[in-house]
Amino acid sequence: VGEVAFVWSSVLDPTFRARAVDEMFRERFNSRLIKDDHLRKQVEKALEYRERIDEVIYASREGMMQEHLRDTSRDITRWLENVFRLARRIDSYEADEVIRQDRQAVDPAIDNLKKRLATEDDPTVQRQISQAIAQRQIQRDNLLKLENVMEQAQFQLESTITAIATVYSQMMILGARDVASGRARRLQQEIAGQVQALQDVVQTLDEVYQARTDTLGLNTVQTP
Repeated sequence: VGEVAFVWSSVLDPTFRARAVDEMFRERFNSRLIKDDHLRKQVEKALEYRERIDEVIYASREGMMQEHLRDTSRDITRWLENVFRLARRIDSYEADEVIRQDRQAVDPAIDNLKKRLATEDDPTVQRQISQAIAQRQIQRDNLLKLENVMEQAQFQLESTITAIATVYSQMMILGARDVASGRARRLQQEIAGQVQALQDVVQTLDEVYQARTDTLGLNTVQTP
């Protein structure tokens, strides 16, 4: 009976519940899957903020305010899912040797083809070389687009971590004071906007990769 009472009291204990949820999230969003140190630390920082946010929620008084905070926590979970997905995609891109080699090779290849075209007399060969140049230029444009999208994704990821930190400080205020629930709703709306912005970035990456083969290993990414 004593053991059952201990287990039941542990389940009811807010600290125990918070730790159980945190362990589940760290298993679901396994930062060790990310090879790049900087990206891995960003994901770990996001997980840490989420854990602290849950601590604030469980420590707050029961009632309408806590319900609003819990709704906000669910939105932050969606936020964290996109943080993890985005970090995995950036990590795959940075580790891809084929993309790196293509970026290094495409401009010299175009220059060489243009030199050959300038000295070629046969019309058929000229036409083939011109087609090869056009294809290489398309490849270069796509690589530049991919690079730009990845840079935007990195900035968005950094901005998101800062935004999560700001939300944590705001939730500490909400959890510590008996403030009007309207403030909690406004915070929830702000978070929903951030979630959508990050989701748009993830969808943009998906569109960029749509016509590609699995060069970046995205088909093997275990998205939550």
